[in-house]
Amino acid sequence: MSKKITLIGRLAFPALFQPRAMEGAQPKYEATVLFEPSAPCAKAFMQEALSVLMTGKLSLSEAQARQLLKEKPPIKDGNQKQAQGYQGNFYLTCRSTTQPDFYGPDKKRLDVEAAKKMFYAGCKVAVITTPWAYSKQGNRGVSADLLAVMFLGHGDAFSGRPVVDASDLPDADPADLDPGDFTAGAPVRSTEPDPTEDWI
Repeated sequence: MSKKITLIGRLAFPALFQPRAMEGAQPKYEATVLFEPSAPCAKAFMQEALSVLMTGKLSLSEAQARQLLKEKPPIKDGNQKQAQGYQGNFYLTCRSTTQPDFYGPDKKRLDVEAAKKMFYAGCKVAVITTPWAYSKQGNRGVSADLLAVMFLGHGDAFSGRPVVDASDLPDADPADLDPGDFTAGAPVRSTEPDPTEDWI
C-alpha cells in the first residue's frame, strides 16, 4: 500500500459534497490542490508515485517509471490552464468514489453540513492523498486518491470565471493610443530553472 501524502495549498473548484460526473466513468468526489512548484509536497508525491509504479501491479523498471511520469505527469502546470489561481502554480487533482473525511483547523472531524459552511474554492487546505497506478486498455499512469480534506484558513475565493490574458486581446495600432491609454504586454514567464527536474 502506498504512503499517505499531505498536499498543502489552495482548494480549486472542488466536488466535495456531490460527486462529479465524468464521461464514461463512475461519478467521483474531487479536490484539486494548487501549490507552488517548490512545495515539498510535490516532490514527496512524485517520489511515492515512482515507487508505486516500480513495486505495484505494473512492476516497471526505474527507467520505465521515470519515463511514464515524464510523459503523463499527475502533477500539472497551472500555466497551461486558464482558470483563476492556476497561473504560476502547479496542481494535482485527487478523486474518490467515496466522500472524503473533513476536518477543521483544530483537527476535529466535521460532519457534512459543517464542512459545507467551511470549504470553498480558494480556501487554504491540507488534502490527504495516496498515489496509485492504473493500467486499462493500454492506458497507464498514476492517479491520486482523495482521503481527507482539512481546512487551514481563508483565502480569496475563486470566481470560476475564465482568466483573460494578452493573447485574448485584439491588436491595437500604437498611433491610435493616447498616452493615458493602457498597453497590454504578454505574460512574463519565469526564467528560473525548472523545479520539476528535482521531483524524481
